[in-house]
Parts: sequence; structure tokens; C-alpha cells
Amino acid sequence: MYLVNNFSLEFFLMSLIVFVLTLIIKIPIKNATSKLEENKRQAVNSVIILIPLLLSFVANLIYFLTVEKNVLSLEYVSCALSVFVMSISIYLIVSRIVKIVRGVMSGKVTLQEVGVAIENVTQSLKSEEGSVVDASKTELDKIKKSIDTLLNLKEKLESSKKDENLTILTEIEGEIKRLEEKEETLNNAH
Repeated sequence: MYLVNNFSLEFFLMSLIVFVLTLIIKIPIKNATSKLEENKRQAVNSVIILIPLLLSFVANLIYFLTVEKNVLSLEYVSCALSVFVMSISIYLIVSRIVKIVRGVMSGKVTLQEVGVAIENVTQSLKSEEGSVVDASKTELDKIKKSIDTLLNLKEKLESSKKDENLTILTEIEGEIKRLEEKEETLNNAH
């Protein structure tokens, strides 16, 4: 959330710098571990994820010391973590693009297959969006049924006119109000 609320060119550049430095540092580590057994290689390579985290804190330390003049703040930590997340995101996007380009250039993958894969992802996202709408509709139906049940119970309790029902009626009215507010929120979301 910090990144979304405070996105700026400085944070993007720091993320880009962290991404590039991570790639540079990662190359000798990958080369050194290529001769190890698979399980040892994977264990050592799993530490690579800590490199952008460390670099993010260092980049933000430099930024906050030179520009903000205040390192001991929650903003420093939030910014560092945001730069870390953004640098990882840049890495994931670039690595996917590189894999696609390598696949197309080697002839293993055609541009048509890439297009079909993109279309499948788009369809998947649309169906997920539809399932969210369906889930909201189902939730709305459940709320309406609950309100109806509570209203029927309230009616029965009011008709009995017993004093001990007053507390229960108050609780039922509070629950009905809460459900109606939730129903209104879901209706406004559509």
C-alpha cells in the first residue's frame, strides 16, 4: 500500500537499480553453484531472494540519508519493502519476457502460441472476475435469507409480548441492521 500511495520516479529508479544489481550479483553465485549437487545448489540459490531485500534497504538508506535526512522511521522500512516488492516484480516480468523471446527465437514456441497463452490468461482473469461477481451475488442471497429469517423471528417474538424477549429483540434488530448495511455495501459494489 505504501508503494501505491507514494509511487514516484525515485522509488521506481531504486527498484530498477536493485533489480540490475541483483542480476549482476546473481551471475557469479549461479555459476559457482552449477557444479554442486541439485539439493545443495537449490539451497544456496534460495538465498538469492535475500539479495534484493538487502539491496533495497541499502538503497533506501542512501536515499533517506541524502534526501529525507531521517532513517529511523517507519517510512524508511515501508519504502524499503516497497522497493523490494517492486524490484521482484520487475524481475518476474523481465524473466517471463526473456523466456518468451528465447522460446520464439529458438523456434520452440511460435508467436501464435504466445498469443493463445495470453488469450487464455485473459479469459482466466475474466472468469475469475465473473466468479467474484457470482460470489457477491451468492453472499447477497444469503444476507437476504438471513434478514428474512430474523424478521420472521422478530415477528413471532413481538406477538408473544413477553418481557424477556425485549433483549433478544434488540439483538435481532441490531443484527438485521448490520446485515442490511452489508447488503447495501454489496449492492453498491455492483
